[in-house]
Amino acid sequence: MWHSFLDEVDTVLEAALSSEEWESVKAQGPKIKV
Repeated sequence: MWHSFLDEVDTVLEAALSSEEWESVKAQGPKIKV
């Protein structure tokens, strides 16, 4: 479930976050606060 979700928003999040921030988010898991 989360994998397909992250795959779709991956591009959007990468554009909004720096590479280091995005790597940290992926390492922590789906704990993104909107």
